[in-house]
Amino acid sequence: MKPDIQTLEQAVTRAGKLSQEARRFAEQSAKASQDAISRAEEISQTAIEAAKEAERASRDAISKV
Repeated sequence: MKPDIQTLEQAVTRAGKLSQEARRFAEQSAKASQDAISRAEEISQTAIEAAKEAERASRDAISKV
């Protein structure tokens, strides 16, 4: 039994929609990953600054003893 033209066209249309949906999800995933990386970099920088400040405070405290 041969599939008719309409069935083939419907299959192609569905495949195109699925492809677009997959692309959209991939773009959303990439954006979420980039957002997470940016946030991790911000947290890392804040932690570095806090560690440097703690080191300075510690040195100041030691020098006053």
